[in-house]
Amino acid sequence: MTQSTHHPLRLGHATLLPKSTALWTIVLTAIALAAPSQAQQLPNLAGTYRCVPEPSPCQNGQTFTVSQSGNKLDFKDERGRVGEGTMTSNISVSVGPTWNMLGTILRDNRVIQWSNGTQWGKQG
Repeated sequence: MTQSTHHPLRLGHATLLPKSTALWTIVLTAIALAAPSQAQQLPNLAGTYRCVPEPSPCQNGQTFTVSQSGNKLDFKDERGRVGEGTMTSNISVSVGPTWNMLGTILRDNRVIQWSNGTQWGKQG
């Protein structure tokens, strides 16, 4: 009984990697590029925010509390609804359910402009 092993295929001087190795290389490279680098200074978004109806009206609450640990964010509104988010760069944020929005951090890290047309202004 012969044992099957995965060896790179050699064609001339080129070496072809198995498909699974090439796929993992692509996946790991994409993850590394998407995550903020350790050298990149992430803004401190922790605090209380108030929705500013500009240009769209506030439909998902008026007051929000943001907690932050590294690039991970936790959101809570005045009704107790919660959501988790990620700081995808030093100027961008994404938040999943309940809100499912993308945000751009503006004005000295005190305003988040959301993809639903609202803004959150940091209080205090």
